[in-house]
Amino acid sequence: MSAQLKSANADDLDELELKLLYSMPQNYFIPINRQASSTITFLSNHLNESGCMDIFDYGFYYKQDFDAPADMWNKSIVRQYNTQWTVDLNFLYLSALMRSLDKICEVELQKEYVQKILGKKLVPTQEGSLDYAPAEKGLEEDDFFYHMRIQD
Repeated sequence: MSAQLKSANADDLDELELKLLYSMPQNYFIPINRQASSTITFLSNHLNESGCMDIFDYGFYYKQDFDAPADMWNKSIVRQYNTQWTVDLNFLYLSALMRSLDKICEVELQKEYVQKILGKKLVPTQEGSLDYAPAEKGLEEDDFFYHMRIQD
């Protein structure tokens, strides 16, 4: 049994949660944001016919997000920001949940989303920043902030 299930009671997990947890790298903490998922599900069920919902956050979605060693990942997945505890949003789980509810759901890096909207290449103005500036000489760097769009 993988490490992420040792601290959880498998009987408390639904089929989707179990499937996702078993597909994750061994020894990595993987939060299942049930409060986030119930809030997002509630809000998405109240979208107008042609409406959409955009979510911007840091978190994880792609396989390469797990390139950090497990101990480094586990120390950063839940952390204290000022006096508030924060947990990365599990876009993989949320997008799978939305799709299981027959919603259209797309996840991409925030930078990719902003570049599409503005029609130009951008780079963060400083490490970990949500501010972007035009890329000079075609230089580009990644950030770990995601955008998820949900449509009915």
